[in-house]
Amino acid sequence: MFLSKWWRRTAILVLIIIMLLRPSLPGGGMSKQSLTQIDVYFLVDLSPSVAAEDYNGSRTRLEGIKSDVEALVVQHAGARFSLIGFDTKTHILSPLTTDASALISATKTMLPAVVTYSAGSSIDAGLEFMQAKLESVRKLRPERKAILYYFGDGEQTVTRAPESFSPPADSVHGGPVLGYGTASGGKMLEHPGSFDDPDAKREYIHQYDDN
Repeated sequence: MFLSKWWRRTAILVLIIIMLLRPSLPGGGMSKQSLTQIDVYFLVDLSPSVAAEDYNGSRTRLEGIKSDVEALVVQHAGARFSLIGFDTKTHILSPLTTDASALISATKTMLPAVVTYSAGSSIDAGLEFMQAKLESVRKLRPERKAILYYFGDGEQTVTRAPESFSPPADSVHGGPVLGYGTASGGKMLEHPGSFDDPDAKREYIHQYDDN
């Protein structure tokens, strides 16, 4: 049997219900001039479970995330973009830039965290970092508006409850939470670490019965 029990305990519906209709995405009706005053942040959950193959059939959840990030970059052409990934730690994968091609290149290189090094994950792991980043930019450039897109699969594997997703006042001016995957989960290929042979044959992660 593939996947451990905690990979199946998803909160995907909590994420998806916030954002169901793509035509209502921020930026759809903005002019080119107004978009130049917008900073668009993409906050991506890169915990091991985004490798699960249950997005739109048998694609990985991360493939779905990458596809949507690229589409949103096109939709918000003219804005500044930043890509931020998190698992147990938060990393800036691309700082604020008007270079859409650079952002898309960074998006294509995103990889899930290595499951053997994971100590559990929380869907709110990147929020504290993101809040500090938004506040810092707002103080430097108060005239700019920020849109924050959150991409995740709802996997809460640590025992504590996640913190509130409500943004700090005046720091975010729009942006949905996007969810990926299914409640039943999907099989996952092992992801090699930075010191592993990238050409080595990868196996699916197995679940072994506790009894």
